Amino acid sequence: MNLQDKIETLGTEAVNLALSSKWEDAMAKNKEILKLDRSNIEALLRMGFAYSQLNDIKRAERCYKKVLRIQPGNKIALQNIQRMKVVKNVTSKSQHKTVNLDPNTFLSVPGSTINATLVNLGQKDVIASVSLGEEVYLKIRRKRIEIRNEDGDYIGALPDDISKRLILFINAGSKYKAYIKEFDGQHIVVFIKEVSKGQKVRNNISFPEDLTRNIDKIEKKFLGDEEDKEIDDISSIEEEKEELPEISESNIEQLADTLLKEKEDYSSLISSASPTDDDEEE
Repeated sequence: MNLQDKIETLGTEAVNLALSSKWEDAMAKNKEILKLDRSNIEALLRMGFAYSQLNDIKRAERCYKKVLRIQPGNKIALQNIQRMKVVKNVTSKSQHKTVNLDPNTFLSVPGSTINATLVNLGQKDVIASVSLGEEVYLKIRRKRIEIRNEDGDYIGALPDDISKRLILFINAGSKYKAYIKEFDGQHIVVFIKEVSKGQKVRNNISFPEDLTRNIDKIEKKFLGDEEDKEIDDISSIEEEKEELPEISESNIEQLADTLLKEKEDYSSLISSASPTDDDEEE
C-alpha cells in the first residue's frame, strides 16, 4: 500500500469513528495521518471538529489556525474560527453536547431517506450549539418546513421542493425523523428518514429522485378529497331538508282533518270491540 492509499484508508477510518462519536479514537487516526503528512488539511479540519465536539475550544482553534497557515483563506477554517468565538459566549445550556450515534442512524434507503442542505440559517448562537448526530424536528410553517432543536430554537429551513412534498405527506399522516449529518460552521446538512407512511400516500414514495414526481396528482387528490367532503356535507343537508317538508296553513288543516278522522275511526273500533251483556253473562 502506497502512502496516499494509507492516508485515504486512515481518513475513512477517522470519519467512521467520528460518526460513532468516538472522538478520541478518531483523533488518533488523524494524528497518524499528520505523522505521514504534516500539511494534511482534511485531517486538521477533522481534528478541529473533534475537539469542538469535546468542547475543547482552544485546541479546536489551534487546528483551524494551522490550516490557515497552510492554506490562507480556507473557508471552513475561517467559518469555524468565527464559530468558536460564538461558542465561547454561549451559555452552558446551549453549548455543544456529545451525541452517541447509532451506527444505523444514517443508513440510506432509496425512496425513504434524503440528505437536505438547510437554507436561511438561524441565529449564530443556535447554529453554534448544533452537534453531529443530534436529532432535530420538523415544523410546518406556512409553505415551508423549518428545522428546530429540542428547545424549539430555529436552526434553518428545508429547500422549497422538499418542503412542498413533505408538507403533503405529513398532512396525510406520514411521520419522519431528522438528524444533523454534516456541519462545517456555516452549511448544515440534515438526514431525514421516513418512519411511517400515511394511508392517503401509501402508494407514493416519500423521496423519489425527482421530488416533483406525481406532486401535482397528490396535491389534486387532497383537494379532491376536500371537495368531495364538502359535497357530501351539502348533500346530507339537502337530504335533511327533503325529510322535513314545508308546513303551510293548508297542510295544518289537512293534518287536523286527518287526526280527527283517525280519532273517530279509532273510537268506533273500540266500541265494536267492547263486550256485550250476553258476553259478560257467559
